[in-house]
Amino acid sequence: MNLASDMLAQQNWLHNKSKKISSQGHASSKGGVTIEDNVWIGSNTVILDGSYICSGTVIAAGSLVRGKCESNRVFGGNPLREIKKI
Repeated sequence: MNLASDMLAQQNWLHNKSKKISSQGHASSKGGVTIEDNVWIGSNTVILDGSYICSGTVIAAGSLVRGKCESNRVFGGNPLREIKKI
């Protein structure tokens, strides 16, 4: 999934949820977010532009993701840190 052109959000502050963010006057992505297969992302997690989440990764709820998350690992926190390899 490449979120450079599409945004997914359960709870958002956008004026119109049926329109893309970029068409509502909000800043567009600079590098995009890449999320590979078999990734679990906990609720209330923030993923910043330019982040890359490799396959088999688990992100704990409430985390702040910036940069690359290596595959088959559990990450969590703010700042994000590796919790363990899986």
